[in-house]
Amino acid sequence: MEKFIYLILAHKNPKQLYRLIHKLNDECSHFYVHLDKKTNIDSFSKLIDLNNVNFIKERIECIWGDISLVFASLNLIEAALKNHAMGMCILLSGQDYPIKDKEKIQMYLERNINKTFIDNRIASELWDSFKKRSEYYRFNISSKKGDFVLLKGLNKKSVYHLLKRNITFFDFLRIQKKRKLNIDMEFCGGSQWWAMNINMLNKIYTFVNDNKSNLFKYFQHSHCSDEFFFHSIINHLSKVDTSIKIEKSICYANWSRKKANERPVTFRTEDLDELFRQPDYKLFARKFDIEMDEKILDLIDELIH
Repeated sequence: MEKFIYLILAHKNPKQLYRLIHKLNDECSHFYVHLDKKTNIDSFSKLIDLNNVNFIKERIECIWGDISLVFASLNLIEAALKNHAMGMCILLSGQDYPIKDKEKIQMYLERNINKTFIDNRIASELWDSFKKRSEYYRFNISSKKGDFVLLKGLNKKSVYHLLKRNITFFDFLRIQKKRKLNIDMEFCGGSQWWAMNINMLNKIYTFVNDNKSNLFKYFQHSHCSDEFFFHSIINHLSKVDTSIKIEKSICYANWSRKKANERPVTFRTEDLDELFRQPDYKLFARKFDIEMDEKILDLIDELIH
């Protein structure tokens, strides 16, 4: 019987995805993979040819910080629910890797099957810049990371982007209106990655379907909506359902390192000690890139066996 459902968002490095799946794979596990529509699927599906790995057909072109990441996650959730998946569901990226052995991961998740693991704080307290996420309209200029603009109201910046044709006249009219989510919901946020049982996932999916129009109208223009879409819904549901118990995320990432060229940090061999200093509930870490440093994964494998 399947007990562990891994929902994976991937966009590159088929060898690394293969390694992640084989590290977690057993008869109790099933994997649903969303591969960015911009990426050729053949190199992935040929390398990872397992009966318990589903590359979902509903693929989306994902853009950093865009609602497309929410839609891709929802497609993974829908695929698992349609397949009548059971057990604990874990959302990972293709650049995650376990920092505990498989048996410890499974024991921890089984022991905490009724908990929802997600970093969830009041958004306005978490981000000083949350006002821009909640009030400004995000428009992508291209699909390149960071190539977007945040606009609000009538000003030189919005007129400039209208004249440059980065936004349409309809968009220009839209940004004159105050953004509002017509649901009495407190915004919460945190890391994109979470784990929860299938029943909780079904509650979220039902809520999204029941409120699809309001949710998508609002979040489609939110910057980094993947960092507060599910979080806000879970917090909202927990207000009326006291059975929902929220705990910290099981995935470790380093956002605070000074002089890092990218955030979160891409871990390398010299970061091994940092990874193994993490508390017991941190089962995974991100991010890793075998094109930069594959040896770090070899060292992790040696130490968790």
